[in-house]
Amino acid sequence: MRRYIGKRLLATIPTLFFIAFIIFAIMSFTPGSPGRLILGNFAPQDAVDAVNRQLGYDQPFPVRFANYIGSILRLDFGSSYRSGDPVIAEILARLPNTLFLTIVAVMSCAAMGISLGIFAAVRQYSAADNGLTVLALFFSSVPAFWLGMMMIYLFSYRLGWFPTHGVGSWKAFVLPAVTLSLSGIGGMLRLTRSTMLEAIRQDYIRTVKAKGVPENVVVWRHALKNALLPVVTVIGMSFGGLLGGAVVVENVFSIPGIGSLLVNAIRMKDIPVVMGCTIFLSALFSLIMLLVDILYAYIDPRIKAKYER
Repeated sequence: MRRYIGKRLLATIPTLFFIAFIIFAIMSFTPGSPGRLILGNFAPQDAVDAVNRQLGYDQPFPVRFANYIGSILRLDFGSSYRSGDPVIAEILARLPNTLFLTIVAVMSCAAMGISLGIFAAVRQYSAADNGLTVLALFFSSVPAFWLGMMMIYLFSYRLGWFPTHGVGSWKAFVLPAVTLSLSGIGGMLRLTRSTMLEAIRQDYIRTVKAKGVPENVVVWRHALKNALLPVVTVIGMSFGGLLGGAVVVENVFSIPGIGSLLVNAIRMKDIPVVMGCTIFLSALFSLIMLLVDILYAYIDPRIKAKYER
């Protein structure tokens, strides 16, 4: 298991390098310069050039990228062009809000999606099964920004139950978490339903039923364990997907998280902040997928035996 973990961690390095190269290239070759965005459209060109020289933006792309990678290897993510604060400090200051929002959304998505998927599977082709399938398809296709605005209009402006923005209390996270999790619940429901139906049709399930084991024991103890393997993978991937979705939701609800920091940095062409947020989120997603693979070993002993070879 240790050897496998070591290999996975080493494989993460070229992945992060490739991501860093793509994002750095996109930010470098898009129109505009940090100096112009910082000083404004009416600033003289000499002042803009001076700011770009101070930031090192006047150097060729390969030199700037090599210098950036060298600083990353020294665990130095640089400083924000806009505020001058260290990038890692800005990320860590906003990380709790993003993690809390994402974790609540993932837990809600997993709990509701798995439960409703099992309910739909054991009542296949019933009215409840058909209704849940339609709802799952609907929420999977609705854009998060539109759903968030509808949530604000209904529950904030019309009913006044929740605040429209900010993080002043726990109520401020309710609507963003619901918005973020609804699309994931639809996908989780459909996957759990299909895997449960496949597990229920296996020969060992028919044998257990023939022995007179109660239906709820068959579903929860025997069928669910084997049906959970692909679901666990999707939960891990959903965490990464919801981290990306938080970029949109945080801007809709004005939550000071990594997502809103990233969007503002892109607008200002604040390359160190954009790079820092992207690499941080990519590394976090890779770590989550590694933890999912390790969790596999505890769900299925056959996979654990393969890791220990």
